This record gives sequence, structure tokens and C-alpha cells, in this order.
Amino acid sequence: MKNRDKDLMKASAHYKIAECGRLARVSAPYKNKMGRKIKFGIGFDFVDIRGYVRFNHRHEKTGKTFSIRSHRMVYFLHHKELPEFIDHIDGDKTNNNILNLRGATALENNRNKRSQAGATSEYLGVSWNKRLSKWVAQLKTCGKNKYIGCFTSENEAALAYNTEALSVFGEFANLNKLR
Repeated sequence: MKNRDKDLMKASAHYKIAECGRLARVSAPYKNKMGRKIKFGIGFDFVDIRGYVRFNHRHEKTGKTFSIRSHRMVYFLHHKELPEFIDHIDGDKTNNNILNLRGATALENNRNKRSQAGATSEYLGVSWNKRLSKWVAQLKTCGKNKYIGCFTSENEAALAYNTEALSVFGEFANLNKLR
């Protein structure tokens, strides 16, 4: 277990889950020194550069401030355990509703990833092959690309990807939303 997770578990005594997966600060781990204002209730969190909701917490003994990802605290407060990874089912990193969070391994968490920016297709697992002038569907599993097939339409390739992803990844499959 990482030190950050141990700190999170200790800090959990000062928080509770409020509406829509947001956290509410109910007490402070330290005394208010030199007129510093401590925000209680909801509204002390922020969105970091990677898109996750975070909040700052001051360590009880050292007094140093550290940042915690809110979804980890919400999951811990509800389940009283911390898995290695916590997956946002809908892919929205700011949606920390407990119904949208599930424990996952690194492999399972990577299966639920979104399409890359700058890809030739708007769909996950689909790309344009210039040489064949066709859409190619493939997925990556266990570090290897798995070829699904070539298709004349982008939607057909996306549908084929969805079918294969469901059979390989199960509940962690990130399916394309077809037009």
C-alpha cells in the first residue's frame, strides 16, 4: 500500500460523501493558526491538469499539505477499501458518483480508455488504411494488436470493434457510440 493511500485513509475521518459524489469537509485535522480560513462543507475541490477532481489536505503530524484525488476518497468512504485503480465507468473523470466508480486492475482500467486525439477515425479501434482505401478495425489486448477486419464504411468497422471488444473486455469494454 502506498503512503498516499495510508494518508487518505487517515484523512477520511474529516470527510463525508455529499450529493452527486462530491465530498464535504466536516472537520479539520489541525487547529486554525494565524487566521487561516478552513473551508467546510462543499466547494474545496478543484480540477487538476489531467481532468481529475482533487482536494488539498493538511497532514496532521507534519503539517504539510498534499493533494488527494476525490474519486479515491469517495470510493474509500463508501467501500472501506482501496483497490490499485479506480475506474470511472462513463469515462468522465469529474463524475465521482459512487455508481460510476469501480475497482480495477491496471489492465482493466486501460481497457476503458477513450479514442486518441488526432486519430484518423472518431471511433475507438478504427483507422483509415491508405494503401487499401478501407477502414480497419483492431484492438489491443495483452500488449498485442488483434486484427478484426477491413470495412468499406467507418460505422461497420466501429460495429465490428464493439462486438469484439465486448467478447474480449467484458464489462470494461469501451464501446463506440454509432451515428
